[in-house]
Amino acid sequence: MTTATPLGLKLGEWFWKKRLQPHLFRRTAGDAHLETVRRLKQLQSMNALPLLRYLYRSSYYQMPLKVFGTEWGNPVGLAAGFDKQLEIIRALEALGFGSIEVGTIVPFPQFGNPEPRVFRYPDTLSICNRYGFNSDGVLVIAERASQLHRFGPRVAIPIGYSIGKNAWTPNERALGDYLLVLHALRNQLRPQDWVQVNISSPNTKDLLGLFRTIEEFLHGFTEGARNVAWKLWRPGEVNERGGSFPNRYVLKLPPDNMSPDMLYRIAETAARYEFAGLEEGNTTTSETLKHRYGIVDKDGVPEVGGASGEAVRELSTGVLRDLSGAAKRLRIDRVGVGGISAPKHALEKRAAGAQAVQLYSGLVFRGPGLVHEILEVWRK
Repeated sequence: MTTATPLGLKLGEWFWKKRLQPHLFRRTAGDAHLETVRRLKQLQSMNALPLLRYLYRSSYYQMPLKVFGTEWGNPVGLAAGFDKQLEIIRALEALGFGSIEVGTIVPFPQFGNPEPRVFRYPDTLSICNRYGFNSDGVLVIAERASQLHRFGPRVAIPIGYSIGKNAWTPNERALGDYLLVLHALRNQLRPQDWVQVNISSPNTKDLLGLFRTIEEFLHGFTEGARNVAWKLWRPGEVNERGGSFPNRYVLKLPPDNMSPDMLYRIAETAARYEFAGLEEGNTTTSETLKHRYGIVDKDGVPEVGGASGEAVRELSTGVLRDLSGAAKRLRIDRVGVGGISAPKHALEKRAAGAQAVQLYSGLVFRGPGLVHEILEVWRK
């Protein structure tokens, strides 16, 4: 039995389809993203969050569940990459997400790759980006987190902090960058938050090569994280956010070249080092898929960067399915990411073993009403 859609959500959907999306689609994909962030920041500063809740927060937004060892508000999270610089958490929470990931955050400020670096393909509901971890740097973002937690209403949902390395840091020194970011964020991590270790982006040179030495890398990360915690707190002490240093780490996986044997190796390694979960997945560089979904330049050459949206949906869902058996036996949570632009896609991820999902590209084409649509079918 389908419940009637509240008036506020109907108005929000009308405003998205008739006003917001046409306006944003007249701009380049990069400019549209910047304007979306700017407008949400304005609404935050104007204390207009009740308006966002009225127009877009689902009547089913309170569907709590345990994922990554923490309680999400509902099973629909926002993937990293939308709020790269931790600027619009309160506005995103008002839209009704069950969790929010920010970043990817790197130690020192960097612009990322040259523009243009993100492209929209509405006909195939796909996006290609080559941002390259553009970041204000961890010190700026840690200060924003501090302000977020010190002033204003409490953020009720968990926040995931996606962390990475600077573009100029070679892989043999990458571990130091990840631990530096972790150390700088230490006092802002609440007991319900997590840290997502991003070594799967195809837009930072050679980053994916860290999967070749995944055991060594995760061992070093885990030991380094324990050292950070020990230097800060003795047993029984708490940090200024009110909880002990969280041992809640999540690994984001690439969808490309992931054989069942490789997935088992990753899952087993993550379990050995007590990672709380795995996210599948990041963007794809498959030229076959780029050709199939029209992600090519004016000369018909596959666009450089990682493809997301519909272009990666079946691939990432298949990898999730292959991963889930081993991960379930090892008691590692799975979150499905990639190509969710309709409620049925979220259900596909759940059938493939995901306990929750994260959105990004689907929001570009469907708008914030997609969260409500997914929750409406997920609860049944």
